[in-house]
Amino acid sequence: MQALQEAGSGSALQQKTIIGSKLSIITTAQIRYEGILHQADPITKAMTLMQVKNFGSEGRRGGTQEIDSQDNVIDEVIFKLEHIRDFKIIAPPNPTLLDPAIVSASNKCDGSQRFS
Repeated sequence: MQALQEAGSGSALQQKTIIGSKLSIITTAQIRYEGILHQADPITKAMTLMQVKNFGSEGRRGGTQEIDSQDNVIDEVIFKLEHIRDFKIIAPPNPTLLDPAIVSASNKCDGSQRFS
């Protein structure tokens, strides 16, 4: 978790190395999400994931009040960093999309991504 906070508060170069990565996060509610890291904001202490899939609690609640996974993909979700229990980088960002000249990219299968 500290690495994400450092990326959010670090230099623009540090942020660019993790921005665009596919992350798997587990919230304090024991729900796992996967999505593309779009932004880590040190001021609001929040992170934005794009193309987010909700995998539910996957048994992490000991069988009580489990949350089912969802089939739909959510375009954008903003998470408070204090409510993220754990995260890992599943895939690094696409190096082509790290080009600062690219403002937006679209793929018919994956939707679009906007960069700032």
